[in-house]
Amino acid sequence: APEPKTYEFQSGGVIGMLEGLQDKFVDERISLEKEEAAKKHSYEMLVQSLDAQLAQSKKEQTQKSQFQAKKLQFKATMEGELEETKSEKATDEKYAEDLKATCEKKSAAFDARQKIRKEELEALSKAQDIIASGAVSGSAEKHLPKLLQTTSLASLRSKAPEQVARFLQQRATELNSRVLSAAAARVGADPMAKVKTMIEQLITKMQEQANEEATKKGWCDAELSTNKATREEKTDAADALKAEIEDLQSAIVKLGEEITTLNSEVTELNSAMANATAMRKK
Repeated sequence: APEPKTYEFQSGGVIGMLEGLQDKFVDERISLEKEEAAKKHSYEMLVQSLDAQLAQSKKEQTQKSQFQAKKLQFKATMEGELEETKSEKATDEKYAEDLKATCEKKSAAFDARQKIRKEELEALSKAQDIIASGAVSGSAEKHLPKLLQTTSLASLRSKAPEQVARFLQQRATELNSRVLSAAAARVGADPMAKVKTMIEQLITKMQEQANEEATKKGWCDAELSTNKATREEKTDAADALKAEIEDLQSAIVKLGEEITTLNSEVTELNSAMANATAMRKK
């Protein structure tokens, strides 16, 4: 008789399929884990790079801000020095103008006094020649006024002090000279020897005064020259300070632009890090 049917195992194919799937899933898991490890490593490297860039940008921003602050302070100092230099220059220019006006006034007065003194010295020298000369009549034609030229030789010799006094008084009136007027008064009162001595003393004194005034004029000329050099020096210093302030202003503007750029880069880095962190968490 035929053998009764018994149970036959029918799941061998399913188990094989499951075992195959298991191997496949394991391989896929290993591949995903490797891929995830690589992505994690890339993320960590990116974060490290962004952190480094952020730290460097903040450091540069701080340095540039400090540098800009120093430049601003230096600019303020330079502007203060410029104002001080301008003030000193204005003071020097005013002093120079006053000094120039004073020196021009004194120079004109000096020239006028020198001219009068020269004529006074010539008058005194002529009077001395008349007193010392034995031929008074010859000197009369050269030195005395026409009114005196009609006087005889004997009269001139006897009246030499009077003639000299009148001659000096006339020259004093023409030149408006107190020195010649005083000399004329003394000539009319003193003996001839004293008159000659007095005239010599007057000539010496007037020459000394002329030399003294020449020295003062030389001082004025030297002072004007020195003041001109000082004004030129102040002008050069003011121009140099202006140029330096312009350079500082340009540097400050450039630093401001760089700081703005760094702020923008820091913002972008923060956004990139936030996006990378969110992506990593997701």
